[in-house]
Amino acid sequence: MADKTTFWTLLRESVIMQGLLTLMLAGSLCYMYITGRDVPSDLAQLTFAVVAFWMGSKSQHAVEVARRDVRGVDDGRG
Repeated sequence: MADKTTFWTLLRESVIMQGLLTLMLAGSLCYMYITGRDVPSDLAQLTFAVVAFWMGSKSQHAVEVARRDVRGVDDGRG
């Protein structure tokens, strides 16, 4: 098997899974704040880390797409 795909590679590239996980954690955090419950600091930190990872992966994906577009134009393919 030449292309070894790991769980973490699939998770990093899965837009749907990243979005769902981010929404679930952010929704849980917002729900706890709105209802006046104590929010564990670990949950808040985990939520912020997941949101930051999600935004960073979106930015990285946009950069990669832009690079591919520029290379395609420079190579005369586009």
